Amino acid sequence: MHKPYLGGTPLDGTSLEIGFDERYTEVYLPPVGKVYNFFTGNIEPRPFINHRLRRSKFDKTSQEVFLRSYLPKEWSAWEKEEQQRRETDLAFLHPQAESFRLREWDRRINGCWMWLLGEPVYLTGLHYFHINWMKYDFGYPDFRLIDLEVFYLLQKALEDNNISGFVLSTRRRFGKTAIEMTFLLDYITRTRHAYGGLQSTTGKDAQDIWNKHILFAWRNLPGFFCPVYDYASQNKKDIWFKPPTPKGKPEPTVRQGGIRRDAGHPAAPEPLYSFLDYRDSGELAYDSNKLHRIVFEEPGKCIEANVLKRYEVVKPCLTDDWGYFIGKLFAGTTIEDASGGALENFVTLFEDSDYLRRDAQGRTKSGMIHHFIPAWKSYRIDKRTGINDDETAKKVLLAQLKKLEDEGDILKIAAWKRKYPFTWADAKMIGVEESLFPAEILNRRFTQIEAMRIKPYRTGNFEWENDVDGKVVFVDNPVGRWRVTYLPDAAQNNAVRESTSFWSGELIRTFHPEAEHLSVAGADPVDMGKKAVNKKRASKAASHVFLKPQAEDINKDMSEWTGYNFVCQYFARRDDPLDYFEDMIKQCRFWGNKILIEKNKQSILNHFEYRGYGAFLMKRPTATMNKQQRRKKFIYATEGLHTNDIMTGMYIEFLQMFTNLHGNRIPFEDLIRQLLIYDRNNPTIFDLVSSAGLTLAAASDILYRQQRTKATQEKKAPSVTDFLPRYNLR
Repeated sequence: MHKPYLGGTPLDGTSLEIGFDERYTEVYLPPVGKVYNFFTGNIEPRPFINHRLRRSKFDKTSQEVFLRSYLPKEWSAWEKEEQQRRETDLAFLHPQAESFRLREWDRRINGCWMWLLGEPVYLTGLHYFHINWMKYDFGYPDFRLIDLEVFYLLQKALEDNNISGFVLSTRRRFGKTAIEMTFLLDYITRTRHAYGGLQSTTGKDAQDIWNKHILFAWRNLPGFFCPVYDYASQNKKDIWFKPPTPKGKPEPTVRQGGIRRDAGHPAAPEPLYSFLDYRDSGELAYDSNKLHRIVFEEPGKCIEANVLKRYEVVKPCLTDDWGYFIGKLFAGTTIEDASGGALENFVTLFEDSDYLRRDAQGRTKSGMIHHFIPAWKSYRIDKRTGINDDETAKKVLLAQLKKLEDEGDILKIAAWKRKYPFTWADAKMIGVEESLFPAEILNRRFTQIEAMRIKPYRTGNFEWENDVDGKVVFVDNPVGRWRVTYLPDAAQNNAVRESTSFWSGELIRTFHPEAEHLSVAGADPVDMGKKAVNKKRASKAASHVFLKPQAEDINKDMSEWTGYNFVCQYFARRDDPLDYFEDMIKQCRFWGNKILIEKNKQSILNHFEYRGYGAFLMKRPTATMNKQQRRKKFIYATEGLHTNDIMTGMYIEFLQMFTNLHGNRIPFEDLIRQLLIYDRNNPTIFDLVSSAGLTLAAASDILYRQQRTKATQEKKAPSVTDFLPRYNLR
């Protein structure tokens, strides 16, 4: 379906656009009443699987719906007669039984056409096999019109050797898992030397799916769809499609369709020697295996492994010697329960599978294609016809949303949108249920920045002018380490006063900030040493500059404010930590401000002192001290801030207050992403959040002093009672 079939043109009504959020992918169907025969390579006519019926001769309304094709009532008698006749005539096939087998095999491979309320509908072979023969623990799947989108795009992926698989995002209870298991079982049970695999969020989840779906469906298939398999192994973890070898018996036996024969019997079916199993959720579980079909069940919820890394391991296993994809992957997630880094990885995989963004070879960035199905498309499906009542579904869901909006609970609104997403932006909202920060505000801002053709910041580096230690300039660079939204003019940048002083017995040049009244900075640094540089998951150094309220913002709308926001962000990892320390000196010198640094990393503080920039180091903010510590400020007010659980909780409160009021103004999507997936139980990996929190802690101290000074100035003149002892007052 990835290209027009021979004999089929768009004029025949054989092209169809499928997509979401105004992004469409074209698929091609065979002409009405015909199918593409994969055995002969020809377009051939086929009868519709149901007939156009009317309620009566007076009612011309068509009432055709999908009806399953059951085994004929005489099937057992036909099989018994066939088995008896084969004892003497090995070539005998019961004509009626064989006709039924060939018809169902043709529909399973080539697909078929059906009438639906007077309209012709094409079912792919996999779709027909799914709804007609795959029986799960809940019964046979119903025909649903919305499933056509899934199976059409899935068939497109199967036919195109430049596509490695299919990524699907839906709401809960869509029936995605059953479709995935059909995809997995179909090819492996009809192809020689094929290998299929399954991975889920955990090994236990994969085991449950294996028992409840794969084994149940496999054991309920009709005999003519069941190849020879090793039933003696009990199939607890895998299914070998080969003759069984039970212990204590000289010759193996085979079983197909309920008929059991010795392997040497002339009428015994030929084994496929294919294999199907499940494994744990690890990234290397299927490394170095040649795969023809594999399913990633709920990759957006997998917290035991990185799904992106797992896919990079599996991807080469799907290719042949020429680099074409002969194997296919199906990765589907119900977004509602996904969270944290697992969801972020799935979103990346999904968005890298955009069919409209392909390279010269015709491949997407990931190699796969994707699809998202809005909640309203599968919310009011008629059980008999399989057609969804779109208008009613939208009205019901929007009424629920309106009720939550009237209540004004932002967290509930965000959670509802994740449960019933109307757009992909709703579906991929991260950090909703467990978020410490306003997820609705931050997700909306994140989506805005993503959609901007021109980002609200410039990317570049702060460098010494003419490579001389002195004046610092900002140089635009698309792969720079800084992002800035505002730069002070020539009169305000590099506001530094120079003097001399003694440090460790030496007379050195020292520098003092002269523009600390305009901005303040915070930094979450990296430490020195080989371990810090070469560790497996090396964190990045982060820093932010916070611009204080500007006079010109007073008469502007809050959304247009320049000040009271993060205006500069550093997020990088240098090969040598000394280079990072120098980066921070350049940043501080350009802005002429002080910087609050996490004191746990002492080496950067020492470097500032050694370079003569000790005056740029901010002491512990008063706002982070309790009353007793404020009385002994000379003891506790040392350079830097020692972070612990108490300090972390404090700057998280600063961030919560800021994001609730100004989250829609944050200009850096990297910071927003970390705020959304922030985990209070593992705060050390969220470098940008730590940096932003330290920056706000530094800014809050200065803002606190400004507000206190203003309040003191506005205080009324003291009365005589202010000077009287309190115990004399009545």
